[in-house]
Amino acid sequence: MAGISYGRVLARLAERDPDRVAVAVGDESITRGGLERRSNRVARAYAELGVREGDFVTIGLPNGIEFFVACLAAWKLGAVPNPVSSRLPPAEREAIVERASPRLIVGGEEAEGGRARDGRASLPAGFEPDPGLPDGPLPDRTPPHERAIRSVPRRSSAPGARSWRPARSTTRRPSARPGRGCSRARWWSRCATSTRRSVLLGSSGTGSTAPSSCRP
Repeated sequence: MAGISYGRVLARLAERDPDRVAVAVGDESITRGGLERRSNRVARAYAELGVREGDFVTIGLPNGIEFFVACLAAWKLGAVPNPVSSRLPPAEREAIVERASPRLIVGGEEAEGGRARDGRASLPAGFEPDPGLPDGPLPDRTPPHERAIRSVPRRSSAPGARSWRPARSTTRRPSARPGRGCSRARWWSRCATSTRRSVLLGSSGTGSTAPSSCRP
């Protein structure tokens, strides 16, 4: 079947049933319409910081609504999320950031004054975009990869640091339909993609990918 971008899927779902819960984490939840509007506004904030189609956006946020919003905002710009654990030691995070060379870092202790220690654009956890930014639809874009992920590190070359194998990608296109095996509260994050499989920031193996057998 033809591919469809995450942004377009969410827009269609929000139009169909804007008040239906899209993501629930603990006591917090956000509706489809709310997720669509919030991710649009955050995407525009990222664009103001220079994020463009094909750029990497390193996201070091805990699991939660903010994480989903950040990923969607990157996808809507045609950028590639590079999710990392919010609990990674600084040396490991810095090694990943050095390898990914992201246009923007979202979350992390080094986010101070809008810039990371290495001068990259950076936003802290809990970032709220300018309420004056529009929250309407953006031009539909599909990033070259679903996400960039880190691999198992090789032998460290220095105390507290790790080295990384060259990046590698593949081109399988999974299905973009919700259904069996996909939780409907988060199906879009597992099944809906028209992008290539994950680009690996340092692995000789293959990457993870969304399921290819999700059927209504």
